[in-house]
Amino acid sequence: MALEEMPYADGVNEDTSAIPLLYRHSIALLDCLATIVQLPSVEVMRIAMRSFFEAKCSLEYILADNTKDRAIAYQTKHIMGRIKEYQQMDPSTFAGKEFAAKWKNEISDAEPTVGDTKSAIENLEKQLNREPYKSMHTKLQAAKRKPWYSIDAGPTSFEQLCIELGHSVYYEICYRKWSNVTHATSAYIDSFTSSTTAKKKEGQYHALRAMLGFEETVSLSIPMCIDFFIKVFSKLLPKHYRRFLVFYKNQLRPAWKSVERVNVEYVDQAPPTT
Repeated sequence: MALEEMPYADGVNEDTSAIPLLYRHSIALLDCLATIVQLPSVEVMRIAMRSFFEAKCSLEYILADNTKDRAIAYQTKHIMGRIKEYQQMDPSTFAGKEFAAKWKNEISDAEPTVGDTKSAIENLEKQLNREPYKSMHTKLQAAKRKPWYSIDAGPTSFEQLCIELGHSVYYEICYRKWSNVTHATSAYIDSFTSSTTAKKKEGQYHALRAMLGFEETVSLSIPMCIDFFIKVFSKLLPKHYRRFLVFYKNQLRPAWKSVERVNVEYVDQAPPTT
């Protein structure tokens, strides 16, 4: 997966460190998926792939154009978020004292161990006070709550980002639909089978790790992963790009074609009615 080579790819340096870190994050999620597939759980697969899709879009947008500024924007937004988190936990601030009180009420009587938040904030602010992060910080502050990719008239929402990248279908299914699992709003989806007769209504839960939705999940996940490696390798690691194309043609594509033709049959677990 070329993880060890990514920090040394052309164009990768301190200012564009978001590139290897987003790549590493994406690979970690795919590694998680590979583990899950050994004993499939459709719900967990979708959570992992939804997160992978977000990381993929971020990295793809950074690599598409104006790479340095976009990478700096991603990193600057991250730093701004970390400072806010530290401030909320700093026991010397009002927000920190409020957090400690909530912790005591909700978690434990023992005070939370948050480390040296003051030094952490100072260190991050030093980075924001030097170029090119200083100028980007000013831009992002002016954008207020807009995402990092909104700089220079960019997309102002994740939906718009997906449209610009040509991922509208993935957005509708892998982000919006699969978010139901992530946000626990899918209790009535793929969880229960009902059977209705003129006299009575009956139903039954689906078993844990039931295969409902497996075909949809696989049919979207595999081409998403292929597209990810093609775009990343073609931009950053030409040697691996050529190797991946050979691997895709000789091994991956034939295997994928066989999976495309598989139809998973679902058994209705509802008890028979009379």
